[in-house]
Amino acid sequence: MTALDILIDIIILGFIPIIVLLIIIFTVIRKKRRNRRENIRVFRQHRVPSFKSVESSRSVFDLDTIIFELGAENSEYLSRHTNGFNFNVPDYHMFPFLSEIRVTKITQHSARISARLKEPFPSNLDIKRRRGSVISNQSNISIPLLSNVYDISSDLPKFWELIILRENIQNHLLSLRTHLEYLFLRGDYIEAIVYYETAVIRVLSLVAEINLILTGTTGIEKDEVEALMCYNCEDPFDPLEEVCDKCGAPRPRCIVCFLDLKPSEKEEVVQHPCCKIYSHKKHIITWLRQNSQCPNCHQNLTHWLNRLR
Repeated sequence: MTALDILIDIIILGFIPIIVLLIIIFTVIRKKRRNRRENIRVFRQHRVPSFKSVESSRSVFDLDTIIFELGAENSEYLSRHTNGFNFNVPDYHMFPFLSEIRVTKITQHSARISARLKEPFPSNLDIKRRRGSVISNQSNISIPLLSNVYDISSDLPKFWELIILRENIQNHLLSLRTHLEYLFLRGDYIEAIVYYETAVIRVLSLVAEINLILTGTTGIEKDEVEALMCYNCEDPFDPLEEVCDKCGAPRPRCIVCFLDLKPSEKEEVVQHPCCKIYSHKKHIITWLRQNSQCPNCHQNLTHWLNRLR
């Protein structure tokens, strides 16, 4: 064996450990990268779903805005507490069937609503936002338009199914689908968690609609209940119709809180310049502060908001 052969053998034997070491290092680095990608994927699967309600993460829950929407600013019935407030509802309020409303911030972008009814509902109703594609075993009420959004259950499912099948109740729930975590109706107690300021009024408006169905009024004497009237031609409005049968104008209903608009509220109501839909002025101002688009046709209304202010 020549000196050259010996030198070649030494070089080869010297490189083998280096090559093995490089392979080990490359394998370790590749495994770490794969684990990192897997951890990111798992995190994305388990974080809060990408509902539009999470748009609320771009803004902090403003309790003063909710107090303003409730018409409770500077009210003797309002008392503040840590991270929230308590409002003893007077008889002349927009929600006279409630005796008390309590709102508490849970995080910067979510809040718990709890309220007391003056007269209890006849049974319990639980509405929870769906998690995943499988309907929960607790869901014993199935409504086609809502089954992909909520798990709904009750101790009297047939009773509540007839109520939830009503178009206005389904519209309320669909409007809340991106902002509502759950809503529990337990006798005279109401509790909900929401992710958007405007959702506080929407949840209470939904409960108001249910109360209206169950009692026939919202707590006001029947002879004091105003009949619906077309805001365009002032013709009496059929409660079962969505457009005026005389002029074709849309039903006078607030697009934000979904409550019907009475003739006496006309001074507090505005008509959107984009699609001619109606809303309470204070409600649409609150909406546009968070989202510059019309809640009905999604046209940008920033300039209109400036005029409303």
